[in-house]
Amino acid sequence: YVPKVVGGLAQTCMMASRMSWLSGGSVLRPWYVEYIKLSDGGNCAINWWSSRRHCTEVALVLPGVGNCAETGFVRKLVGSLDAAGFDAACVDIRPTQGPNAENSRSLHSWQDLEDILDHVDGTIYLVGQSLGGACVLSHLGQRRCQRVAAAIIISAPCDAKKAM
Repeated sequence: YVPKVVGGLAQTCMMASRMSWLSGGSVLRPWYVEYIKLSDGGNCAINWWSSRRHCTEVALVLPGVGNCAETGFVRKLVGSLDAAGFDAACVDIRPTQGPNAENSRSLHSWQDLEDILDHVDGTIYLVGQSLGGACVLSHLGQRRCQRVAAAIIISAPCDAKKAM
């Protein structure tokens, strides 16, 4: 994703121009949000592109801090994965957004992936960006999951403790 306009005010105006009330239609489609209970008592939001699950291959996008299912490039990525034939979803990692913000585990968020992967049916493809990528790397390094067919890591710190 390469922003077409650079600068805070310009970016705000660009996002506002995509809002349904300004354009006269529903430009941004709603997510089908599924909340799951994690083994430590916390909650996690899985934002599915479609409520109708239709295939056995699932692509899960884990964005970085400050990004979530409503971030422009995340929506574009999940929509593209859906168009490519995956059941696509964005997982809101605890420290970023939603009902888990108060239960932030920061560098240990990768441990939530085990519960998420247990909840999702099918062959799984993971896409992690920044902290989401670090979570994917940590999970795959610590645990073996036969259902994860592939992972793509984008701009993730390999040594998260050093990067913070």
